[in-house]
Amino acid sequence: MNNNDKVLKKISKAKKFLKGAPSKKIVSLQVSILKKLATQGSTEALIELAIEHYRGNYHLDPKVAFKVSLAAARRGDARCMLNVGYSYSEGMGVKTNFRNALIWYKKAASEGLPEAQYNLALHYEKGHGVSQNAKLAFKYYKLAARYNDPEFNLSLGWCYEHGFGTKVNFKKSILCYKKSAKKGDAVAFFNLGLMRYFGNGVPANGKIALKYFEESKKRGFKKSQVYINKITRNS
Repeated sequence: MNNNDKVLKKISKAKKFLKGAPSKKIVSLQVSILKKLATQGSTEALIELAIEHYRGNYHLDPKVAFKVSLAAARRGDARCMLNVGYSYSEGMGVKTNFRNALIWYKKAASEGLPEAQYNLALHYEKGHGVSQNAKLAFKYYKLAARYNDPEFNLSLGWCYEHGFGTKVNFKKSILCYKKSAKKGDAVAFFNLGLMRYFGNGVPANGKIALKYFEESKKRGFKKSQVYINKITRNS
């Protein structure tokens, strides 16, 4: 076994110990091992250390977590690029800077990370650190939605429904909402209810709309009750 294999084995062992809810003693020991390997030049150890720090498993000073994540991001890890972008966006361990957040989200997005593509879309939608750009927001929502995350599909569906960065297309909007609903998203059920209630892209149907609204309410979206009341009063 060469030296690199030994390092990777130590990292793998540390990751195994850090899963679940390890004791403080185990955490301290495994983090010290990762730190030592990172200072010896192991990029893999630095990346793992950065990811674990970012998860907040060790109750570290956010500034320390950001510093470690930035070092790993500069070595090319897309997950750490995403974390650095998020830190800049939310002011975690560093002063809020939307422009810097955008830079790191772009780096991570270019590596194909859907969360980075989604966060880029949000920045272009809201105009954070950049001029608002509906077309670019739609572009990145569409890229992120390929990974079938309910939140990503929900945002893409909203773009199609309201013509944000693209032409209004109720049928595509409904398809996106259905994908999110399959994953249990309460807002997606609510939006499907609205489409049925108002007859957008599908024939208006109060009974079907009611089912969607009830499902949305069951999953915790309280606004659905307004439409449940409207439909039941008129039935």
